Amino acid sequence: KPFWVDSGFTNQRIGLVSVNLGLGLSIAGGLLGGWYVDKAGIFRGLWVLGLWQALSNLGYAAAAHVVPLAPQGNEIALAHQLAVYGASALESFTGGLGTGAFLAFLMAITSRERATTEYAILSSIFAFSRAVAGWAGGIGAQEMGYAAYFFLTFWLSFPAYLLLPQVRRMLAASDSR
Repeated sequence: KPFWVDSGFTNQRIGLVSVNLGLGLSIAGGLLGGWYVDKAGIFRGLWVLGLWQALSNLGYAAAAHVVPLAPQGNEIALAHQLAVYGASALESFTGGLGTGAFLAFLMAITSRERATTEYAILSSIFAFSRAVAGWAGGIGAQEMGYAAYFFLTFWLSFPAYLLLPQVRRMLAASDSR
């Protein structure tokens, strides 16, 4: 949201596009992500759909590169509106893709006997990590500028791929139960 505000978008435009349209695109992405995981498997879904989710950060990097900062409520050129709306749509859709795969992973690794507790704990850790990332992201964007920060977030998604061998082992262990 700070990027939108600093680019001159009003709260009404932010809500209309990033919240309302974004919700629909997230749901569509989640449905498609769930379908893909069902066809390709959880492991493949995590790395393929995670890559799509990472690529969406490049959409915001491109938008931040071309959209000038302006006081909120100023007139925004149509090309700049479309750049931000496109980046937001891509982020919402691919976020749904990645979330579908991640939730399937969480469901797969919980035991039947303690599924509710384990799922609640794991999803809370996931939510907490997003809150910490949001706080750190604000500092990063302020210090680096939006375009450089969004570009960096694309690259910061790749260390998670180092965990994939462990993810494969966890999935194999859950299959043997």
